[in-house]
Amino acid sequence: MELIVLDERLQAYAASRDFDLDMAIGEDENDFSLVCRDVEPVPRGYVLIDGTEYGGVIDRCTLKVEGRASTATYSGRTWHGILDSKVIEPDPGQSHLAVSGDANAVLASLVSRLGLGALFAARAAPSGIEVSYAFDRYTSGYHGVRKMLMSSGAKLKAAFDGSRVAVWAERCSEHRDEVDSDLIDFEVVREHSPVNHLIGLGSGQGAERAVCHWYADAQGRVSQAQSLFGLDERSAVYDYSNAAAEELRVETRKKLEELQGQGGVSVEVRDGFEMDVGDTVTGRDNSTGIAVSARIVKKIAAVKDGQLTVDYEVGAEKASRSLAGSAESSGGGHSYDAGRGLKLEGYTFSAEVAGEDLAAVESKAAEAVRTASGAMAAVGASVAEVRARLPVTATRSGREVAVGIDLVGADEANGWFA
Repeated sequence: MELIVLDERLQAYAASRDFDLDMAIGEDENDFSLVCRDVEPVPRGYVLIDGTEYGGVIDRCTLKVEGRASTATYSGRTWHGILDSKVIEPDPGQSHLAVSGDANAVLASLVSRLGLGALFAARAAPSGIEVSYAFDRYTSGYHGVRKMLMSSGAKLKAAFDGSRVAVWAERCSEHRDEVDSDLIDFEVVREHSPVNHLIGLGSGQGAERAVCHWYADAQGRVSQAQSLFGLDERSAVYDYSNAAAEELRVETRKKLEELQGQGGVSVEVRDGFEMDVGDTVTGRDNSTGIAVSARIVKKIAAVKDGQLTVDYEVGAEKASRSLAGSAESSGGGHSYDAGRGLKLEGYTFSAEVAGEDLAAVESKAAEAVRTASGAMAAVGASVAEVRARLPVTATRSGREVAVGIDLVGADEANGWFA
């Protein structure tokens, strides 16, 4: 097993056979750690195992010195991690980026859109896989591409072709006969009672909040018709803040479908048998007849003493995801209803107030001063000091009114906070 070492210009200058490599690809991490004893990789250079998807860019070097011995550990992002460090944004004025066409052609457009054309190149040949997909708002490049391809039953492939990292789409595979107790060791966990009633909560407050219900039957088929009751019913709430009714309906159904996994399979393979993230694997125990199917969500590759081993994580995608989400990339789950002339830009509200509203605004301002004055007086502050600390203004400028209260300098020791 050889490690190919490239410089910043993607030119190979060395090959190592004395190295230890740990690399993760899939649902999370997408990074690697490398100890290379016979070759010195360069910062921002690249390393890869030829003919595989295992490769990436060197972002860091950690030097550990113990006595007179030193060890350099190189770490960085895999090819998938580089995609994961980019964000797919909607076009100006659009809520989502929507794409359609042959999967490889769409990948080519995304590589260009993400500014990665110097490193990545999508295969020119058509994949034969059609996609029609709207990305989540501001999603990572890798997870966006994975979800897009998965919606068409496909997976992402990547490998260095001598000049750039080629990316292309392939159909997901189902591995049903390769994983059984007569061939390799594995561990299965069978899930008999997944959540089968998911209540989605979206935008709005109180009785006005958007709500929807989705149900799964005994075979894991999802609809809005309930078929399991009593002890057989297992319910959960999916808090998808800010989502309007239709988006909540779509996302709640998708979440319940994710929760219908049959369990998990843990497999360690050493003899050249390879699977990909997105493939489905079935583990079968021939002595008991138990079989469990799950989708591969992560690969962990390790090279030590020249031998490559690959561990697969499957089913973790369904088990680890939180039953919460957000329809927007925002810091909170609040929704706001604008009144006349009210606008929200970033985190600032502004309003145009008509002349007939000014008297009411000034009245509210005066009431705020009286309330604050009484509270500060209770802790020994004079009314004059209150007015100095809490200036309230109502300024006419055309149709605009500015109202301000300044709490800076309040007495923290007496329970007031600046």
